[in-house]
Amino acid sequence: MTVYTASRATAQRLLTKWGAAAVLTRTVPGAYDPATGTTAAATVTTYTGVAFRENYALRDIDGTLVKRGDVRLILAPECSDGTAMVQPATDTDTITFNGTTYAVVGADPLKPATESVLFYAQCRGV
Repeated sequence: MTVYTASRATAQRLLTKWGAAAVLTRTVPGAYDPATGTTAAATVTTYTGVAFRENYALRDIDGTLVKRGDVRLILAPECSDGTAMVQPATDTDTITFNGTTYAVVGADPLKPATESVLFYAQCRGV
């Protein structure tokens, strides 16, 4: 057990205690087949876990990168079923938290070494 494994477990425990349920939905468009002129159905995968929401400080809102109403969601490193949470991705992912669905604008893992301790996601209401 490394120090990062212990940090990951601590993050999971604290976010489970103080956070709320969150569902990350990843929608990957189907491939286009030029021979038939059709597009395959999109693939939708959901990951259920926990998150904590923070509002951006007014000084952080620049109107371009961070807009009024954007929030930062801190996602736990594991899903509710014990599997690893995926890193949120822009353009394909939404996160439903506390009854509101947000599009992922940007995401960064807290990953000091080989494993992610948690994920930060900048989100915007859809």
